[in-house]
Amino acid sequence: GKVGPVAVNKGDIEFTALSPRGQPVYYRFSANGKASDILSILNDEPLAVLKDTGFDPSRFIGDVNVRMEIMRPNLREVAREEYAFSGRATFDDLTVTEIFHGADIESAAGALELKSQSMAVVANGELAGSPIKIEWDQAFNRKKGSSKFKVSGEIDTLAGDVLGMSQR
Repeated sequence: GKVGPVAVNKGDIEFTALSPRGQPVYYRFSANGKASDILSILNDEPLAVLKDTGFDPSRFIGDVNVRMEIMRPNLREVAREEYAFSGRATFDDLTVTEIFHGADIESAAGALELKSQSMAVVANGELAGSPIKIEWDQAFNRKKGSSKFKVSGEIDTLAGDVLGMSQR
């Protein structure tokens, strides 16, 4: 099946038909598709994974594979804090546009680990033609210091010029 434009390869729902009101219902699925489409779905409430990041799903270009589990209490109305979720997305050849001074991260390959209170991304890619390592930790529901974004690598003089850090 599909959720919007995203193909769901495998999915199941686990609950006991006679379970008392409020007991957990588990939704598990695997999907693959465009990063922007998958992030648009995961960015909707109640998950809202990019809510406090300054990123828009449209800035992520490339394909991803996702495995996800969402637990929701069996109630009509459920607050975000009552959901539990975990998942893993892998990507190869991903682009994130306009990351720094108009430059894109390109050819990124790595993984995103998603938990109820945080997500972590570790990847290798290129910034202005220079190889880099990306480490991004994002905490949810925490105002101060919720994002930690680290990019490491070496740049040459041409890349320095592109990034506005002239080495000449």
